[in-house]
Amino acid sequence: MKFILFIPFLFFIFVLGDSNDSLDCAEIPPALWCKNDKIKKECGFNELCKRYERRMTNQTLKITLLYEGLCPDCQEFILGTLHDVYTHFEKYIDLELIPFGNARMDEETKKITCQHGEEECKVNKYEGCAINFLEKPFPFIYCLESKLEKGYALGEATPVCLEFVKADVHAIDLITHCYNGEQGNKFQLAYYKRTLEAYPDKHEHVPWLYFNDVSLHDAQIYQSILPQTICQWLVTDNLPDICYKEYLIEDESDEFSNEDYEEVTRKNNDKSEEFERAELNVLKSKYDSDEDDSTSDEEYELQFINVVN
Repeated sequence: MKFILFIPFLFFIFVLGDSNDSLDCAEIPPALWCKNDKIKKECGFNELCKRYERRMTNQTLKITLLYEGLCPDCQEFILGTLHDVYTHFEKYIDLELIPFGNARMDEETKKITCQHGEEECKVNKYEGCAINFLEKPFPFIYCLESKLEKGYALGEATPVCLEFVKADVHAIDLITHCYNGEQGNKFQLAYYKRTLEAYPDKHEHVPWLYFNDVSLHDAQIYQSILPQTICQWLVTDNLPDICYKEYLIEDESDEFSNEDYEEVTRKNNDKSEEFERAELNVLKSKYDSDEDDSTSDEEYELQFINVVN
């Protein structure tokens, strides 16, 4: 699918490069205006393209995700596409997570009603606290959503995921006090306002993306091709290797190595093992806290198998 998607674009560029025929600039889709020097020059797009290129050279692309904690479509997006994006493009993007989604707030009482019930409000509040107090919140959100999708209760999933991201005691304490106190409510109010700020198009569903703080209905199509889109929109001479290897971006230097690509792939393959270790550590802590515990390592393993299955 990726190959088919980009062949027409590449064919267009290659043919244009070898052609002396005049262009009908009125027929060129806007997405192609800045993709070829001849198009930019002959069609008068040069100055507009240069403005973007000057502003965005070696800058991160800001991606804002509106979502809610128990939304199946949001979980699918976070665990699939967004996880891939974070894995391969972490240093190239500024990822903003807004856990509010389609919830509603009574302007007088400030009471929040969530689309998937009271439990989702609790998840949104906890995730809002974690986002504010973890240096890199996405791995925690990814872990938590993966557990919630499997049917874990919030109280069962959070210790596993805090262990998974190796959160320190201070961060855990801040998150806990935030969730149990008024600060968590203040964060939810801020996320409510951030959701209402969508411009020029208001959000219609979740998941919903802003790109560099621009919210467009028609831009939601990029959710299904987000990695490819990032490769196209970044303005840098140092694109991630995956842009060349999987998304058919032309490499002009022919000097990129395989090291970063292979390292990311290895870390991605190790993710399930890290989950298992985190769950086993939490399970052991639970049993170690029992005064009368004589559980063997083999029994820990059996209990762990029951938990993950």
